[in-house]
Amino acid sequence: MHFPAQRFKQGPKAFGRILSAGAILMTASCGCCGDECPKKIDVIPDMVTAVPDKPFLMSVRVRDKLGNVLPDESVAEVQWKASDDHLTLSTAKGSQTVVTVSAATENPITLSASLGDLTGNATITRAKPGASLTMDWATARHVDGERPTLVLLDGQTYSEWRSDSLIAFVGAGAFDDLRPSDISGEVNVFSPGHALQRANVAWTDNCDHLRMTEDGAAYPTEVPVPSCNGLPPMNLTKPVSIPIHIWTLLPGDPTGTVEIQLRDARRKLANGWTGLTLDVETPGIEVLDERWIVLDISAALGWRCPTGTAEFSMENQLRTAGIAFGPGKVTVVYAAALMEPLSGVLVASSRAGYTCPRDAILGTVVLVSGTEGVGSTLAHELGHAIGPPLEHTNGMVDLNYSNLMWSSEVAVQGSRSITTLGQAFRLSLDADRFHTGPAAPTGPQCTGQNEAAENPCPRVAKDVVRK
Repeated sequence: MHFPAQRFKQGPKAFGRILSAGAILMTASCGCCGDECPKKIDVIPDMVTAVPDKPFLMSVRVRDKLGNVLPDESVAEVQWKASDDHLTLSTAKGSQTVVTVSAATENPITLSASLGDLTGNATITRAKPGASLTMDWATARHVDGERPTLVLLDGQTYSEWRSDSLIAFVGAGAFDDLRPSDISGEVNVFSPGHALQRANVAWTDNCDHLRMTEDGAAYPTEVPVPSCNGLPPMNLTKPVSIPIHIWTLLPGDPTGTVEIQLRDARRKLANGWTGLTLDVETPGIEVLDERWIVLDISAALGWRCPTGTAEFSMENQLRTAGIAFGPGKVTVVYAAALMEPLSGVLVASSRAGYTCPRDAILGTVVLVSGTEGVGSTLAHELGHAIGPPLEHTNGMVDLNYSNLMWSSEVAVQGSRSITTLGQAFRLSLDADRFHTGPAAPTGPQCTGQNEAAENPCPRVAKDVVRK
């Protein structure tokens, strides 16, 4: 069935809306009011071991009374300070600073970030591999100015089993001595500029050295190699490309708006901890005639988008509009509106977007509504599309509307801005991910996303901010 093009007025949920003018005016008039005032500062990461003279990036998250993250504009006045002159800072103000540890320091240094009467701290320690053979070590190349490498470790210490224990290091980092165990150890590496990597590790007695290579080639370590047992090297590879094709059926010239939302999606999904890149296929964003899309889904049919000869077949609607799709693709469609059948008539849907479950005919189709979509809709829907998929985080322990996978954008600052390490793990390494990723090792099948146990995958709320 063909539906004529229709124009819809851009209402209060128009693209890019985050705060209403009234809310902005209210905030400006009272300085900071209510629950959205800054109440806590997290320095990220809060513990780092660093090779001397290798600059690395540190940042902050500022949270409100309810634990929600405030945007960077709210932290522009953050003041940075080091407890020791052996830690130099690129800037003393702002949401980020690049720091460098001096080779002369012997003691841990406190890096503080302050905003008014609030202060958050991180401990920075100079790496001295080989100084202690009762510790295990990891080494990797560091690019000046990049964030530290993060590693989640599983293994047995003398006293307990460690599950997804977080370490952050620049060039080289130490962690507790992990022991042989009947249960396999595990290492998950979140390295800037690389795909996520996971490997099973057989920890040995005393000191182990986990050395990371790139594309199969070893590189000189920037510090003396510890006199440890050498574990098999862990190979880091380039980020995994997620090819997407974007089509718009919107009125006017919508490409500018789409590009803004694509940048937002890249920042939250690709520039976070996922080890992925979002790459728009040639010829780029394609503009077709204005058209709505009918979304005919139900729980009885597993919320799948219909294909074949169904009355509102998504397959037929896309073909009629001139949109190419297929297995192995992520096809993004900005529709003039999303409509739903109700009692024999079509009504405007309240959905900002929808991701059709992966299908042998459609591939993965992401729909964004021209009337209901907001700034974070594309990023949120791609979270459904390229993962196991990621579930909505409403009601999940330790997560709130700052998380990208909250079911809807909330009209406050910082809504749907954060992707956790646990979510990044699923997007990149879950066995049911969209992409093939590194050929080995095979990712685990992650179980329920709201479980507290961190096995076989980190819990969804596991993040760089320690709980």
